[in-house]
Amino acid sequence: FLAASGTPYAAQFPGSNLAGFSSGGYTYFTSGPTGLFANGSIDPSSGFVITFNPARLIFPVPFTYGNSLTHISRFQYDTTLSSIDYRFVQYTEQGFNADGYGSLQLPTGTYSSTLRVKETDLGIDSIYINMGPLGWQPLPGYTPSPTQSTNFMWLRNGNGALLLNFSADSLGLFATDGASYYLYAGPAGIEANTLEESKN
Repeated sequence: FLAASGTPYAAQFPGSNLAGFSSGGYTYFTSGPTGLFANGSIDPSSGFVITFNPARLIFPVPFTYGNSLTHISRFQYDTTLSSIDYRFVQYTEQGFNADGYGSLQLPTGTYSSTLRVKETDLGIDSIYINMGPLGWQPLPGYTPSPTQSTNFMWLRNGNGALLLNFSADSLGLFATDGASYYLYAGPAGIEANTLEESKN
């Protein structure tokens, strides 16, 4: 993470206090007393801009076993095709449920006092077209359809908070891709060695 104020596109995401940088693009976040939120991202090479308003909730805090929370976020992406302006919008109802607590065993070790959180996202998307004086209007013939996805997270307090993460089908019964798990949170550095010179 970087301080958002020191990045070139912070003004496009007001309220952000953190930014991530990857492959030339920036993603903007707000970290506060109620959680970590994503505000949007920008790829300056392609001009691709994503905006969340309300922001997407990455994880709520404080949060403990037995807690649940619902959050509404709105995603917007504007593009131009054949000189026509289009807008893709998706409203997502995010449901967070801390339904498990205990030890988690990974290939890297066993971690005690971990919290399992099930996140269920129900999204409804819409496509709009810019009609000039009439403004943005729903795309004729397009019927919004709901989609649902499920994500599982195992977390702990402190460094390396997210231990394990994977996505599942809409009902949360079967994994849909590989799991991402935490490796190690130790110091990084180079061991100092003594150079011995041999003279003949």
